[in-house]
Amino acid sequence: MIRSSASSRIEENPIHSESDVSLPRRAIIAGGGLAGASLGYHLLKSGMKEVILFEKEELPGLHSSGRNAAMVRQITPDEELSRLARKGVQGLLEIGKQIEELDGSTEFFDQRGSLLLASGIHCEALQSDVKASKTAGLKVDDWSHQETTQRFPFLSSANFQRAAFCPSDGVVDVARLLDFYLRSIREFEGQVFFQKTIDEIRSSQNGFEAVRVNDEWIEGDLFINAAGGWASQLASLAGLAELPLNPTRRHLFVSPPRIDIPSDLPFIWDTTKEIYFRPEAGGILISACDITEVGELLEDDRVHPEIFDLLKGKIDSQFPALEDLAIKKGWSGVRTLTADGRFVIGEDPRLNGFFWMAGLGGHGVTTSYSVGELGAQLILGQVDPALNLHSPARFLSNGKSSSLRLTEELPRSVL
Repeated sequence: MIRSSASSRIEENPIHSESDVSLPRRAIIAGGGLAGASLGYHLLKSGMKEVILFEKEELPGLHSSGRNAAMVRQITPDEELSRLARKGVQGLLEIGKQIEELDGSTEFFDQRGSLLLASGIHCEALQSDVKASKTAGLKVDDWSHQETTQRFPFLSSANFQRAAFCPSDGVVDVARLLDFYLRSIREFEGQVFFQKTIDEIRSSQNGFEAVRVNDEWIEGDLFINAAGGWASQLASLAGLAELPLNPTRRHLFVSPPRIDIPSDLPFIWDTTKEIYFRPEAGGILISACDITEVGELLEDDRVHPEIFDLLKGKIDSQFPALEDLAIKKGWSGVRTLTADGRFVIGEDPRLNGFFWMAGLGGHGVTTSYSVGELGAQLILGQVDPALNLHSPARFLSNGKSSSLRLTEELPRSVL
């Protein structure tokens, strides 16, 4: 049962004065992945009184958040995304401390590092990204092919010229991360429901009013659209034309154990051909960084056979040592991309109280903490919306969706 709303009375908010009556009192979140769970956590942590999160599946992160490579990467070509990534890592470290205090586990965030590789004209781009990251205070080593293979002999036959090693990157236990956010929401007396579908959104000229969930109307004064690949469909229930969000799929594969894979190898990402791999259960987890159209059914996560040819071509080109790679299993996950590579975070100018938290485009694991914090700060009036580089308003013209659409020329920052 949904607990009674406190939205009918003005309650004290520890961050704002009692006279500030414009702040929302009850937030309804659609989506139990990293984006929605992190925002719910930050809202309650910051003093919001009521948060109700609805997830349509029986488990959180079933289609996207829980079906990625779990890698944390802070070096990107976009300074804003890199900033959020660095803040995200600090948040992950703090979460790790809390998990260790809770159960003694130290395996939440394995900071084994990342190794980004480049060849030809891509070397200049990588070195530019490294320079910007160093200027921002990130520790990064810039190595030649020889310097890299002296440290990691496994890569002696790999096709690259320059490498960037970031020791504070690594691999996160995504299941534990999601569990931390959702468990914290409940500890803050928020509510989390699974297998609950939002069928209708009611609004008036004043803005968002309520959602219908399994024939029950739930009132609120803030609706947060954190539905990932389903975000546009959900917005249509509120009568909003879609934003340029493009749900795509990325395939990942796991090999059987191999004796030639060092267990302490950082994750390797070739930025020239876009292929990455990392150690996994004695073998490797590998992806050809495909951007595959999802088709009519977003829930269809079957492996597309043509991806094997794409993967083989990239392996043969960049990592000959893996040319005999066998595949034990594979899957795909939804990654929702925007036309400019940045996120969609903020209130929709067309409908008061309708807040977007979508389009993380593969950065969710790295930035979940920082984007949740940003979303909460925007909602609670702690950040000037005019300074928000991820506002949905950038895609709108005169209150209508712009014609900007995703093209083949994606920003290099898309992971």
